[in-house]
Amino acid sequence: MSALLWVVLAVSLVTAGAAVTVGVSVTRLSARVAETRALVAELLVETAPLAAQVRALDEAVEATASAAERLDGASRMATVAVAGPLVKMAAARAGTTTALRRLRRRQEA
Repeated sequence: MSALLWVVLAVSLVTAGAAVTVGVSVTRLSARVAETRALVAELLVETAPLAAQVRALDEAVEATASAAERLDGASRMATVAVAGPLVKMAAARAGTTTALRRLRRRQEA
């Protein structure tokens, strides 16, 4: 056999070996992809109820925040409504007390 034939034979064997390696790798990769798909499907099934619970919890938190805002607004309105009359009552009391002291001083003098 000539040297050229040996080179062609060697290159053919290396190419065949590479093809077999690629084929085995592709087969293993396909198996891993199938396993991953099954795992993802299982995770979706298991996490769907959790996602629904998270959505429900989020809605409850939003409703609570909204109620807190309404209560805060009502509290501010009550403060504004009551603060004016309370200040006026305190001022009237202070004025009355001052007037009574002056009257007592006049009567004692």
